[in-house]
Amino acid sequence: MTLPQKVQFRLAIGLLLVAAAVLFATAPRDGVFWWSDAPRHALNGVFLHDLVLAMPVRHLKQWAVDYYLQYPALTIMFYPPLLAVGEMLSYFVFGISQAAAVAPVALANAGLGVAAFLLARRWLPLWQAWAAGLLLAGLPEVALWARQPMTDVPAFALLAWSALFLLRHVETARLRDLAAAAAFFVLGLYAKQSIAFLAPVVLLVLWQRHGLALLRQWRIWALAGAVVLAVLPLVAMTVLFGHGNVQSVVAIRDSHVSRLSLAGWLYYARLLPQQAGWCVTVLAAIFVAGMLVRPRWRLGAPGNWLLLGWLVAAYLFFSAIDLKDGRLDVAILLPVALFAVLAINRLLSEPWAEPWAEPWADGAAILLAVLGLGYTLAFAPVPRVTGYREAAAWIAANTPPDAVVAFSGQRDGAFIFNLRTLDPDRRHTVIRADKLLLGIAIRRELGVVEKTADPAAIIAALQRYGVSYVVAQQDFWTDLKPMAALQTALGSDAFARVATIPVTATIPHTDTELRLYRSLLPPPAKRAPLTVDLPIIGERFKADAAQKKP
Repeated sequence: MTLPQKVQFRLAIGLLLVAAAVLFATAPRDGVFWWSDAPRHALNGVFLHDLVLAMPVRHLKQWAVDYYLQYPALTIMFYPPLLAVGEMLSYFVFGISQAAAVAPVALANAGLGVAAFLLARRWLPLWQAWAAGLLLAGLPEVALWARQPMTDVPAFALLAWSALFLLRHVETARLRDLAAAAAFFVLGLYAKQSIAFLAPVVLLVLWQRHGLALLRQWRIWALAGAVVLAVLPLVAMTVLFGHGNVQSVVAIRDSHVSRLSLAGWLYYARLLPQQAGWCVTVLAAIFVAGMLVRPRWRLGAPGNWLLLGWLVAAYLFFSAIDLKDGRLDVAILLPVALFAVLAINRLLSEPWAEPWAEPWADGAAILLAVLGLGYTLAFAPVPRVTGYREAAAWIAANTPPDAVVAFSGQRDGAFIFNLRTLDPDRRHTVIRADKLLLGIAIRRELGVVEKTADPAAIIAALQRYGVSYVVAQQDFWTDLKPMAALQTALGSDAFARVATIPVTATIPHTDTELRLYRSLLPPPAKRAPLTVDLPIIGERFKADAAQKKP
């Protein structure tokens, strides 16, 4: 018995949600962060959570400064705020944890799969369209970033929904569909600005639909004005605080390959089989080639313009950026996944295909998607790094209230986020040794100014700021004189090692252990005010290291 179409449609949506839930169930959830930005994004949501509870209306700026000085891994103003808002809501519902930080991203991945399914449904039978949605949400690159608190998948999902409503507007000419497309696009920008790559393609699709009449419709002009007004705060935030992101676009010193080289323009083409798998990549290439030579393979004017424009615009945009990484161009995978399933549909319905082949297109597409998800679950887990939560737990359990803890190591974000989750009363203050001893913007590869390299001076500074415990990664950046001097200072009779915690990981790593030290020096009569420079925004924050919780 064949189920009614409405039932099949609802079943397809439900199965996509189940697949997203299965992926979420395999996400790291015990503070075992791998990617350095992930705990920082998670902490941004904690900041908003604590801000709502505190409601410091009369001294908002100072409260935020004090919070940063207590937990110096925040990036709340350096990135668009939408993910942090989603995390904040998740924390109020589920409590503060890594799993709660991942939850809104997993929800976005479910939305991405559904949006891809609805897009594909325009050109494919129901279960082939379902396979396209499942294939996209389960691709190794998509699933990697959908199981961490990162902005890439939420922005991607919102962009997919924007494209869906754009096509609806092309079909119906209803302003409300275009308004919905614009709203999803703006929300996507507030998750990650790089989805702006699709703006020229959107204008092209609208021009193809309306022609010169587009310029004579005052309602569309009014909608465009509303979009501009909506993104102005984001533009201001980027200008004031996003210098690092701008630098990543045009002038990064440690890029894998120069954007001015042939290797730079071939980087993502070579990476695509790793992101999507060879089978998907080859099928997508077959479909693109087929569109060029066989009119019956084409999708109609709006679909052709949108998906081919999406593929080309994304490739050119991300290739032109100095910073290269697989997560940056994750949005390019939507047309790739759809093209792969469309290739199966077209190949099995060609005149030269065997008569029995076409009915098997559903099964072939579903098999591709299910095997893809299975491969991701079995062979593409999110890397995990342990040790930092254990160090934070030791500090939370063994140090007195209002203790000042210095941290020196590669994964300061993981340590600080875990300490905050284990210290709900926010008793502890963390000082980052790299900010104390170095002038550093974003990361050391972009430039470092070395400060004092005298162990005695470092000991005096730690005593002056009231540091009673130090958590230090052994041999961290000891090629820099101040960091080598810090390690020498910790080995002196001014400190006693009280614990050693091994660091383990599912990937190659250089941080093999964390050493915990207790200061043997008498505390100062009055702790000196801590000064922290933020070269990325040209600001200097100053507060009392002994401050109570903000």
